[in-house]
Amino acid sequence: SLVQGSSLPLSHIAQKTFDQLKEQCDRLTLEAVTEKIKVVFTRENYVTPLSFEGKITNKFEDETQLMWRFEVIVLDPLSDDDVGKVKKARTARRKIRYHSRAITALIKLLDDSNKLLSDPTSDEAKIKDFSEKIDLAEEKVLKFERELERLRVAEEAKRQKEEKKRLEKLQKQKEREEKIKEKEEKSKEKELLEAKRREEKQRMKEEAAKLREEKKREKEAKEAAEKEKAKADAEAKLKKRKAKMMVFFGGTKTKRKKVDKKISTTEFDSEG
Repeated sequence: SLVQGSSLPLSHIAQKTFDQLKEQCDRLTLEAVTEKIKVVFTRENYVTPLSFEGKITNKFEDETQLMWRFEVIVLDPLSDDDVGKVKKARTARRKIRYHSRAITALIKLLDDSNKLLSDPTSDEAKIKDFSEKIDLAEEKVLKFERELERLRVAEEAKRQKEEKKRLEKLQKQKEREEKIKEKEEKSKEKELLEAKRREEKQRMKEEAAKLREEKKREKEAKEAAEKEKAKADAEAKLKKRKAKMMVFFGGTKTKRKKVDKKISTTEFDSEG
């Protein structure tokens, strides 16, 4: 909201509000916006300095340092969340007002006490009575200061608690990430080992196939050599047999020629 909690004078806020809304409503006027703000909001001052001696003539436009704030009067149109925020801010500002008034009253009493003590006609009873008033005024100031200290301690405790939760959350997140990382590393390591096993198995398989192929080739070469040898042996035997037959048949023919020649010679001699 441009208005709630603002320290600006009414004329400034009305102008800003009008500038934002005029495009949405052609009939809207600055005067209407101003009057509507005065109906829905009030302007309160929460701090009055001891030195302030002026007179407030127009609280909606006053610009003296009195901690002016606009406060919404009608809370019904607001959401539950906004109502809670408004009430919380308003309560905090009221505490500042009461604390400021208590401090101002104490300072005034202390100033008056100086006058009382310097006055020779002041009796002991009057001084005692004035001292009691100062004690009461000081207690009011201390009450607010204790409250502020309590709130500060509570806020600090809340901050530390939230910080602790944040650190614990970060630690848990870190542990989860480390576990995930460790799991991923183990998974990668396992995959790498599996890949190496597969490669080794494939290598052994290929070597076994290669060895079988070599043995097959050796066997085929041996069988081929044995066949060649058997063939050579068979051819050698055949040649040897042919040679024997040729020798055999060749010798018989020579003998026959000799016999024939001898017979022819015998016949020739007989005729002679």
